[in-house]
Amino acid sequence: MGTARGEGCGPAGPAEIWTSELKRGPERLIKALSRPLPAERLPVKPGGIKHLQEHEWFEGFDWNALQAGEMPPPHVPDVADDEDLSNFLADPKDLPEPMPYLDPEDGWEEGFATVE
Repeated sequence: MGTARGEGCGPAGPAEIWTSELKRGPERLIKALSRPLPAERLPVKPGGIKHLQEHEWFEGFDWNALQAGEMPPPHVPDVADDEDLSNFLADPKDLPEPMPYLDPEDGWEEGFATVE
């Protein structure tokens, strides 16, 4: 099954594949999708979605496999089980510093049961 520009929709490989010619494809697609007049935008023009499907950026993209739900996902994460959230946990270096607890030592907690 072919996809646009390799693995996935658009370039997904090393930085050296981002030649000036390759950069023009996405630029032209974005410009065609964001024309000031809505009637001039790619999928809105007479002929509809066909204009988008035939755009150079999607050359070789298997639209039938996409519609049939047969296209493999671009990334399948490793998971241990249905409850494994390890792919969604924040990196500790990205978390804010914890605020230190300053005990006012006013005895507000006296009378509460404690677990030792």
